[in-house]
Amino acid sequence: MQKLQNNYVKMVISPFMKPPSNEAAVIGYLQGRDWTSPTELGRVLWGKGHHSSSASPVCLRLVKEGKLERNTKGHYRIAQKHQ
Repeated sequence: MQKLQNNYVKMVISPFMKPPSNEAAVIGYLQGRDWTSPTELGRVLWGKGHHSSSASPVCLRLVKEGKLERNTKGHYRIAQKHQ
């Protein structure tokens, strides 16, 4: 019974502990880079046939969470803590 309870707790908590793989991929790619277009992100991370429509929803979620910034051209970078 105890082991079953521990597994249940891990299943419920772990999705909230680390970002989904698409978000982690975007953050990983943007580390050390300046403003990057969603088209570049889509092509690099998901393949040649993908473009901004693949990356934009992920990036917009990260902007809402405060992890990314978006400029007037619609390009993204890791959020700067001190501006």
